[in-house]
Amino acid sequence: MRNPQQYFPAAGADHLRQARLFRSRAVSMAAAVGRGRKSGRREISTGHAKVEGTRDFKAQSLAPADIGKVIDACRRAVYRYLSLESSSLV
Repeated sequence: MRNPQQYFPAAGADHLRQARLFRSRAVSMAAAVGRGRKSGRREISTGHAKVEGTRDFKAQSLAPADIGKVIDACRRAVYRYLSLESSSLV
C-alpha cells in the first residue's frame, strides 16, 4: 500500500497541526482549571434582573425579539430566560 501523503501531502500536515492545536488547548484548559477558572456559559439564577425583566415583558405580551432589544440580550437568550423561569416553577 502506498503512502497517502504521497498523493495528499497536506493531509498529513493538517492532521499533525490539528493534533498539536488539540493538545495545546487541553494544556491551556488544564492550566486555567488549576488557576480556578471555569469554562462554559455562566449560570444565571431565576432572580437575576434580566430574567425578572423578561418575565415582566412577556406578561405584557411583547414579542421575544422586542424583549431582547429592551433588556439588551439576543432572542435566544430571551427564550433561555423564559425556559429557566418555567423549569424552576415545576
